[in-house]
Amino acid sequence: MTTNALYHPKNIEVDLSDLPREIYNEIASLHGQISYGDEPVLTCLGNLEPLYVWRHESGRYFARHFPNGNPDAHYHGAISSMSEEHRREADYIVRAGFTFGYEAQLEVSTGNGTRLDVAIYSESCNIGMEVQRSALSLPKAKSRATKSFNAGWPTAWITDSEKEPAWADSVPTARLTSRTGWSEELPKPNTAFVAISTFKRERDSSRPTGWWYVREPVAVLLDELVHLMPLGDIFPIKIGKKGAVVLADRNASEVIDSCTYPGASLWQPSTRTDKPQKETVQFYSRDCHHTLLQNGPYTDCAFCFQPLYYPESIAEGICRRCFPTLNSRIRSKKRYA
Repeated sequence: MTTNALYHPKNIEVDLSDLPREIYNEIASLHGQISYGDEPVLTCLGNLEPLYVWRHESGRYFARHFPNGNPDAHYHGAISSMSEEHRREADYIVRAGFTFGYEAQLEVSTGNGTRLDVAIYSESCNIGMEVQRSALSLPKAKSRATKSFNAGWPTAWITDSEKEPAWADSVPTARLTSRTGWSEELPKPNTAFVAISTFKRERDSSRPTGWWYVREPVAVLLDELVHLMPLGDIFPIKIGKKGAVVLADRNASEVIDSCTYPGASLWQPSTRTDKPQKETVQFYSRDCHHTLLQNGPYTDCAFCFQPLYYPESIAEGICRRCFPTLNSRIRSKKRYA
């Protein structure tokens, strides 16, 4: 079963099981208007074959393939409009955008084949919010995120699913911490929380740098996410070597880069499904002992990066614990020839 199709009149990808009311009305009105051989109006993204709209006796509409136009024999469920919960989550984001002085709009086309649930316009950076409640495959999610990004719309994907979506952490993901409150009415401002990520350093002698990062969840208001993403205080961070991405605060980039190599946290969306090439870990360049003496005072140790407290340590740029190691290196003619 597939629910995704390309709607040619607007040149956008749509989820036929979760359509905005306006798009639903347009597609439903195509019942009896699409004939075999006509210019494509709907194209199935499962096998790239044209579709027509069929009306069941119950009054529900379905997308169907023409005879001999469905080689893999998959089927399409009923065409349906956006759920009330989906609409309320999108309305909540729009309200938060207006609260912080942004222009916010529902159902905005990026011009690159994708449609944003909510577009937040800002002087510093425009962002898109994707409220994803229906099933969506990982390749489709990555394709949509990449197309929106290339059109100038970095996105955050909001989910309230109890089961982890297939696309979670492959696109910038924010998880609603509670599913209650959306089914009956629009929640009050500053009541909805999402889980994003924060990072801290931990000692790890098995790593080339001697440090590694630990990811921890942190809850922020959905209102704050809408406010801080355009400002760049919350943004997508790449972790690991398989293209995983999370939404995190500004400090996360410095933590990850210091434990790995400069630029390791920089995320660029991609539709690749093959295993990325192994990255080479690079050390930060460090000044020698004599340079440290000339350029002090320092606040952190040049070897272990811990804060310095003693006047001698601050002047030399190295803590007392690392000082014996430094002396042994200075005495080594092989290293300092």
